[in-house]
Parts: sequence; C-alpha cells; structure tokens
Amino acid sequence: MMHVPKPYNPPPADQLETVYVDDDLVVANKPSGLLSVPGLGPEKAVCANSLLCERHGQVLTVPDPVRTDKTGSTRPVAAIRVTTRRKNV
Repeated sequence: MMHVPKPYNPPPADQLETVYVDDDLVVANKPSGLLSVPGLGPEKAVCANSLLCERHGQVLTVPDPVRTDKTGSTRPVAAIRVTTRRKNV
C-alpha cells in the first residue's frame, strides 16, 4: 500500500509570536504544524523563516539541533539577521 502524505496546512501567520528582537537576533515562538524552513515544493513555502523575513527583513533561521519538546507544542525558534552574519564571517 502506497503512503500518501497529508497536505501541509500551516497555522495562521499570527500564531508565530515574536518574543524578542534586537539588531542581531529575532526570537519567536513557532506553533506546532509550521515548518521552520521551506519544504520541498511551492505548497510548503510558508514557514517560520519566510514569515520572520516578512516581518523583520532578511533573516536566517537557526537550526534546532536538539528538539526538546516531543509534544508538538509551541517552541522557540531563533533567527539571525543576515547583516549580522556577514559582519561576523
């Protein structure tokens, strides 16, 4: 039997809550069901990174190396501003 993936239905954009912003860093609470970065295909383009870019200019989402919540609940996501990354490279 072939596995058919369920369609991606991201939560409303206003559920991505920005909790901290400064010149170098943006931190937000990412709701369950929202991709951190774009998935494959245009239907998976809405993600925390794209929404944060719309709100705060060009940012790069920092990968979450260890997922501490396995419940699918809201979790923090951080993004570094591209200009900051270029300064420090």
